[in-house]
Amino acid sequence: MLRIPLPTTLTSFAGFQAAAAGPTALFALGLGLARIPFSAARLSAMAGWIAPVVLIKILIQPLVTLGMIALAFKADIDIWYATAVVMAAQPIGAGAYVFGRKYGYFGEETSLAIIVSLLMTVLTLTLVLQTFAASIPA
Repeated sequence: MLRIPLPTTLTSFAGFQAAAAGPTALFALGLGLARIPFSAARLSAMAGWIAPVVLIKILIQPLVTLGMIALAFKADIDIWYATAVVMAAQPIGAGAYVFGRKYGYFGEETSLAIIVSLLMTVLTLTLVLQTFAASIPA
């Protein structure tokens, strides 16, 4: 705001911290997940809650975003159109885990849903990115 030039070491350190924020949150999520005692019966009981949440997040939300943009703007696919759909196709965020744990509401299920959505988006997000890469001129 003040337009004061910052030392390169400070901006470099801030960039390093920013890049580490996401992986650190996922690491904390993994530690929380590791403390949950899982059994086959417990996992199958959680699957009834996890499967719809993951499917809504990584399939339905991007499709709704795609449809809303197509209806609202009736525009050719451009970088902003693609960005909105790609952002909607991201896995469930760690923020859901934080709130679930804080308020004692589906904390374990949310942590497992995040991991499942993260694994599934390796495939689904790749498909979305390839689809838009072919549609957007370089």
